[in-house]
Amino acid sequence: MGQLMNFSTDPKTGESNAVALLLCRGTGECDLNFTDPKVVDQWKNVAICDRHVKELLSKWDDSLTFRDSHTYRVQKQGKKEKACSMPDEIGIKHLHSRPGPEKLETLTIDESDVINKRLGYLVHPGIPICLIHKKFVADLKINMTKTDRKRVRIQSGFFANADDETCSRDTSFVGPSPKKQRTQGEYALRSFANFLNIDRVCFPNKKFEELGELTKQKKVCTARKMIDGMLDVISGGDSALLKKKVLTKLYDDESWTTGSSKNFDLIMKQVAAQFYVAHDRRNKRIILSIVANVIPYSTVEKYIPSLSRYMYHRARLYARQYKENTLPATKDVREKYNKIAVQYFVDFITSPTVMIGLPYGVKKVKMANGTKQEIPNTIRQQSSTEIYEMYKSLLKNTNQTELMLSRSSVFRILDVCVATDRKATTCVDYFTANGMEGFDGLHDILDTWIEEKLFDLESLHQLKTGLFEAAQYLRTDYRLHVKKCSRVADHCATLALSDPMDKSMASSCSTGNYTHKYDLKCERCEQVNNTLNEIESLATQLASSASLTNSESLERRKDEVFQIKKYIEDIFELKKHYLRAAYTNQEREDILSSLKDNEALITLDFAQKYLPRWHREKQSDYYGKKGISYHVAHTTARIGDIYTQHSFVHIYSKEVPQDSKLVVMTLLHVLRQLKKVGIIRASIRSDNAGAYHCAATINSLHWLMEMSGVSISTYTFSEAQNGKSSSDRDASRVKRKAENYVAKDGNIMTSEHFFTALTQGRLLNGMSIYHGYVTVDGNVSSKWTGISNLNHFTVEKNGIRGRRYGSIGSGQLLKKESLNPMNGTYHFEEAGFTPSKIESMPLKEPM
Repeated sequence: MGQLMNFSTDPKTGESNAVALLLCRGTGECDLNFTDPKVVDQWKNVAICDRHVKELLSKWDDSLTFRDSHTYRVQKQGKKEKACSMPDEIGIKHLHSRPGPEKLETLTIDESDVINKRLGYLVHPGIPICLIHKKFVADLKINMTKTDRKRVRIQSGFFANADDETCSRDTSFVGPSPKKQRTQGEYALRSFANFLNIDRVCFPNKKFEELGELTKQKKVCTARKMIDGMLDVISGGDSALLKKKVLTKLYDDESWTTGSSKNFDLIMKQVAAQFYVAHDRRNKRIILSIVANVIPYSTVEKYIPSLSRYMYHRARLYARQYKENTLPATKDVREKYNKIAVQYFVDFITSPTVMIGLPYGVKKVKMANGTKQEIPNTIRQQSSTEIYEMYKSLLKNTNQTELMLSRSSVFRILDVCVATDRKATTCVDYFTANGMEGFDGLHDILDTWIEEKLFDLESLHQLKTGLFEAAQYLRTDYRLHVKKCSRVADHCATLALSDPMDKSMASSCSTGNYTHKYDLKCERCEQVNNTLNEIESLATQLASSASLTNSESLERRKDEVFQIKKYIEDIFELKKHYLRAAYTNQEREDILSSLKDNEALITLDFAQKYLPRWHREKQSDYYGKKGISYHVAHTTARIGDIYTQHSFVHIYSKEVPQDSKLVVMTLLHVLRQLKKVGIIRASIRSDNAGAYHCAATINSLHWLMEMSGVSISTYTFSEAQNGKSSSDRDASRVKRKAENYVAKDGNIMTSEHFFTALTQGRLLNGMSIYHGYVTVDGNVSSKWTGISNLNHFTVEKNGIRGRRYGSIGSGQLLKKESLNPMNGTYHFEEAGFTPSKIESMPLKEPM
């Protein structure tokens, strides 16, 4: 709170210290002396969230910020103006309307303290109050002790002497005066009784049930006369019909609550259950209308705690309009378009956590103007319901619930944002394949145990349910729970990716800027561990209890133990894979967000070889094909405040091995093309293929910088099946273009034909096509011990520093003198779009 000490306050509140004003409004401590250094020291280091700062201080008077504003406002001449905001329980209650802004005073912090100590109500200092309430508070203050307001001295420690029988900070509660304050309503009622010539209208201090029988009878007669007189005034002389309507209404209300309270409770519980399972607001309103018209809101709220008054009144209105059980016409409900929330959700569903780009196929989408566009194919890893639950969990964990979209909006967006449904997975990484096979293997073993009735069937079914939940958790929410630093050990990437045997490849969580302890546990992670441990424990029991005389049974149980241990090991390898994928994906996002003017991220990938195709292919030509190699380099660059994308596709004219020589020479060509358009610095990223992840490629980074004139900051490697979707999408566009060429009576038998197919007709937007070959001088031998375990390389002035993962540990430095880069040339024929130079921020002329 120290930074709030100098926050400006309204002098009308009588307090110049913003923290004192905030504490009075939030905790009711209105007598703290912030001129005392000890009090300042006590509170300056206390943490407070931004929401409470806004609610109690910076946006306290903003009626649009919070659901329950602190200040009443009245409508006058089309504008909302402040009115007396004193609660009805304090002083005289305003019967008709609260006094407007003409004659208002401000409640000071001293007056708020008086109300708190005398009446036990916390009223925020700063609210506008009328002159009547101002005088009422002044009288309260006079009736208090003549001594001045005492400032509280704070002892050392926020909870100092908390265990003592008395506490110096606790003030005795002063109850209200035993004489009941008369309200304007009581005086108005007495005047109305005099108007009707009704005598003996008094207001006793006892409750009605505590009065004597004679007194009760007199009050009943008096009440009947006044009700008859009131009905006569309201109805314009026809009080009989109005009285009949009122009595009918009272009878209907009473009919729901008479008889067995147990039956009424059962009915209301059933209504509440149907209300909760209704899938939209319209059905909820129909169900609620059954009781809303005859049962008060306070009673219904006991069974449906989340029920709002707005929904209750809408249901009452519905019940009155549709008494014949006829359904109204469907009415479209329009919600305000929240552009930020929609953009955030689209970013989420296009992230590698949800979506993977496919290197084949396209989808057609219809634009608002009726035109159709082809976009690369993608596949979602989860169903729509799973995506909705993941998104809701993500917003809850990151305290961004204001960005939550309704369930129907999420499903509509998923319908519009087309993607291929996952049907079968081919060519997946072995972590995913082995992990999911591990879950399937455990299910098979449990099914065998259920058939043989070896254990309690309910316990085995619970274990199967636990396996399903564990698999779903790892595929969905676990990747969202992973953080760089976390108090949950299972979620802390720094702990998981640090090498305990090598200090240069490890970072400590007990030191540094993000110091933390592992004092929390994730309930769902623990549930996964408990389920797997329970299955292994049951298998061990079976193996130990197997008969030694029955060798077949003993051998079978031992095999089950061995298989279960292997399956569990594969599942934990899958969990590690998801953690690494989440960390490396965040690493890529950090690179993109930190790009400066004229800097770029290059994603490299060898696309699947293109097999020769004929417009009319003979059976003899179908077999024994040799693919055509081509390489995709997708570039995301920042030019000024604009992010641009461009891809470089290289088709090789000869049958070439996809090795480091080909990669380095191709990368040199890409960097030189980027230099022509003003790129001065680049970060490189690729998968773990041997052509990229080798000493010959990494050791040539300094040579590439010297030959191209583009500085290289980092070279990072993504986890399997993560991080190179941009290149895969470009490969999909290339294949689609080639298929269209073949469909129009074209043949692609050689690399020259492939190049021609991509350069004829309408060119691929944002893509440069090259065809040629590379030549490397001599055989270069480069070494870097343990390079296969390093995934993050930083290019420094005196060498290259390798780490297992970015920012974890100091890493290993290979000095520039030890590098043995390759040398060579290339020759490429160019076609297609070329990257154009966009004016950068420093070069823009002033307007």
